[in-house]
Amino acid sequence: MQANLRATAIIKPQGLSSVAGPTISPSAPYRIDWPISGCVLWVVGAVASATSDNLFVVGMSNLGFRIQVKGMTEIITSGNGADYIQFATAFPSAGFRMPLGIPVKQTEAWFVYVRNNHASQAFTPDIAFGVAEGQS
Repeated sequence: MQANLRATAIIKPQGLSSVAGPTISPSAPYRIDWPISGCVLWVVGAVASATSDNLFVVGMSNLGFRIQVKGMTEIITSGNGADYIQFATAFPSAGFRMPLGIPVKQTEAWFVYVRNNHASQAFTPDIAFGVAEGQS
């Protein structure tokens, strides 16, 4: 039963770095080549290296992400195509994980795009996925 699954691995996209503001339509994604097969249970995100609580809140409100599975299936959609969800919406409190429950195969490629709506401030996203290895 999936409800009882627990993450056995935490996987992060490669090369997460600061995203300049404004970066509304990023062209380059962060790539995940899954090192294991299993079930991606959840995604969690935050602003890394925020120097104050206020800057953290501003970053959570301005950073958004989209997830593309195998380069073709969008997890976040407007109903007509790919869309973004802001960190503050997906992760409304510290430690909140957005449930996914999506099977993944080893070496399968996923792509994570991160936008920054702020007019001038750069923010560094921190995104991680919890995976139950060997589950589907």
